[in-house]
Amino acid sequence: MKISGYCFLLLGIITIGYQYLSEQYQLEKEENKIEITLQKEVGYIKEEVDTYDAILEIPQIHLKKGIYQKNDKRNTISENVTIHQDSTYPTEEGSNVILMAHSGSGEIAFFNDLEKLNTDSLIEFYYQNTKYVYLIDHYYQIMKNGYATIDRDKTKKTITLITCSQKDKNKQLVYIGYLIDEVNYLK
Repeated sequence: MKISGYCFLLLGIITIGYQYLSEQYQLEKEENKIEITLQKEVGYIKEEVDTYDAILEIPQIHLKKGIYQKNDKRNTISENVTIHQDSTYPTEEGSNVILMAHSGSGEIAFFNDLEKLNTDSLIEFYYQNTKYVYLIDHYYQIMKNGYATIDRDKTKKTITLITCSQKDKNKQLVYIGYLIDEVNYLK
């Protein structure tokens, strides 16, 4: 009887250890992919290694996540932070980068902590060797019905973050940020 108890305990320890190591491997893999995306030798590396189109970073909530191209099959809310098909990149005048992700629990709840953001929060978006820095201007809730009304100044370069509300499952949160700085991060 004691031996079977020890076997179950050992099996539990092995299972937990495997899950932990698997999660650490995935985190390291993500960090490496982000680093390669941001490196100077982008031209030949991107052809040989799977990289992202852009990187989203929100320092206040410790989020740094790669964004795939709009037409990439992995650009889906069920797997990643998703760039909406109607998005325009910050290289365009009056652009609006629209990003969506799940909140709640689970490994794909990338926007789980968006509710911690306020009008002092910065959002960084790395795209084509430039870091675009946005400041949250305002945020609001909308009904969760498959459509989002984006209330923004169309003359300003904008980033829009959308996720489900954790307090009211019938609503979504919309965060609007305006561009305050552009920094070339490659020398």
